[in-house]
Amino acid sequence: MATFQRIIAILTRLLCICNTARGLTNTTVMYSNVQMYVPSTEYGYLVVETLGDLVQETPMWAYGYYNQRPGSEQTVYGHGVCRRKLSQPNCYNCTHLALQTITRQCPNAVGARVQLVACRMSFDYHGAMKNDLKKAYDGLDKDFIRKTLVACKFPGIWIETDHEMHIRFVHYKGQCRRMS
Repeated sequence: MATFQRIIAILTRLLCICNTARGLTNTTVMYSNVQMYVPSTEYGYLVVETLGDLVQETPMWAYGYYNQRPGSEQTVYGHGVCRRKLSQPNCYNCTHLALQTITRQCPNAVGARVQLVACRMSFDYHGAMKNDLKKAYDGLDKDFIRKTLVACKFPGIWIETDHEMHIRFVHYKGQCRRMS
């Protein structure tokens, strides 16, 4: 009887290992400013408009769409991009998922970026967004990216850290999950 139970346990482990190996990994890397805004303020409305515009327009400009929403005190800058081989409907779906991820994982953050497998989306309030975000997000902690990619072997694992950038902190969050 004990031998039969061992055989079942071994087969179950093998099936789990094979199933995990077959799973398509969708890497989601989040970078979020820890500063928050109040949703009912002008800045909150500008963020909503900026992100909505990115979802609508990025599929038309799949290789890189930049936008900005000027306000009386601050301007919100946005950027969306999809992989070149992605169709417009799939680019729309990806940017819509990126928007949902930002609003769910970084609610009311004054700046954030999400990197999905097929697209990415970011917004912030800095005037030199192309340069500033590139420095803040693209040149970020290489060790964090390595740890996130290692975590992809274990779907559902979150990795988070704070990183000081000039006079502000940027919150990095990475998640990997298995897609069915």
